[in-house]
Amino acid sequence: MSVKNNAPKPARRPSKDLTKSGRFERKSPQKGRATKFKAHSQAFGVNQPKPKQSQESAGQDLQEGERLQKYLANLGIGSRRKIEALISEGKIKVDGRTAVLGMKVKGHEEIVVDGKEIMTSIEKVTLMLYKPVGVISTVKDSHNRPTVMDYVPKIAGLHPVGRLDSDSEGLLLLSNDGDLTLKLTHPRYGHQKEYRVWCAEGSLSPEALAMLRAGIELEDGLAKALKAVAVPEGAVISLGDGRKRQLRRMLEHLNYTITRLKRLRINHLDLGDLQEGEYRYLKAEDFRKLKL
Repeated sequence: MSVKNNAPKPARRPSKDLTKSGRFERKSPQKGRATKFKAHSQAFGVNQPKPKQSQESAGQDLQEGERLQKYLANLGIGSRRKIEALISEGKIKVDGRTAVLGMKVKGHEEIVVDGKEIMTSIEKVTLMLYKPVGVISTVKDSHNRPTVMDYVPKIAGLHPVGRLDSDSEGLLLLSNDGDLTLKLTHPRYGHQKEYRVWCAEGSLSPEALAMLRAGIELEDGLAKALKAVAVPEGAVISLGDGRKRQLRRMLEHLNYTITRLKRLRINHLDLGDLQEGEYRYLKAEDFRKLKL
């Protein structure tokens, strides 16, 4: 007769690990060795793969120089937006290849814009002109009217910086420097321009001056004078932006008719002793007065 042994068996060490789900999962010896080797490699920097470089950063490393649209804008060929449109239309070639948006140049390439080769080694120049009445502030005029380019030397890329109406006179800058043009014409920079106006109704009243300083609502938004001071037969008025015929529209709103308008200065740069139709090149001191 056999006797059954009811004595408890000794507990054995489990060869499995308990997971979060409550189940046991057997360790793979090979996987464990691989994990151990990986940790060892990380500690000593052995056989570690290099991080992948993004396409954007890789492209930046491969391409050096300046973006084509910015480069041509700095030469005075046109605004960046206009140049980007020409690139999209396939009208710009660099070293015989059709340019694409994002292309960069270093300055020694042969660049053709709309069939015309561009001189890339151009010295940047800026000059000031006393624009006469009846002269258009543009490079070309389809009606063959006189333009400001008739009063200045022929320089590649030279163009008017901003506008001055045909029936206005005074200080106008011309430059082939695209960066300077942007800084002097974009509203966000808020450069101050001062004007002397003569009115058919005579000197402006205190009420009219106060309204100019407070701001007048025009069809394209609020227009405000930074300064407005009465003088005989009119006023001296400063503006921080330069919308089309802005000053004339502001005074028309106040029932004043401008008979003569003359721009006196831009920031601290004034006409000085320039006479109507005369020009001169800007010097280092002049650029400081422009507060660029």
